[in-house]
Amino acid sequence: MENKKASTPIAITILVIGIVLLIGVSWFGFYSKGKGLSGNANDYKYVEEVYIKEAILDISIQDAIDRAFSESKTREEFIANLKSEISKKKLESEEYPVSEMSDVYEQIDETEIIFVKGEKAQVLVNLKLFAVSDDEKTRVEYNYVKIIETSS
Repeated sequence: MENKKASTPIAITILVIGIVLLIGVSWFGFYSKGKGLSGNANDYKYVEEVYIKEAILDISIQDAIDRAFSESKTREEFIANLKSEISKKKLESEEYPVSEMSDVYEQIDETEIIFVKGEKAQVLVNLKLFAVSDDEKTRVEYNYVKIIETSS
């Protein structure tokens, strides 16, 4: 019986040493990898920039579609009115609040528009949104593909 008591502390000692080594190796691994992350700590702002562009496009396009639809009786009128409404989104500097808005204007054609008089209009918008750091080391690309429909 005395042999069993003597062998138990050796097993516990080996277990404790193993745990301490595992913790030490983990800390070393996290510490050494953490040094490389400090240069990329601000990358989130480029993702946020793309999300802001998306929100501005959503609001601007939805507003333009709703205004154009309320003034249109035919599909051709709707297309002309939509182009006119998107053109009105330009700032005093003759630039859009989001540069990709000019791509929306250029994409408008009859194949990407569904118009049902008095009921609804749908427009397919397919863009690529970008955010690039000044040093061009960070680049965020987002595929903006949406079917935007008139509000009810």
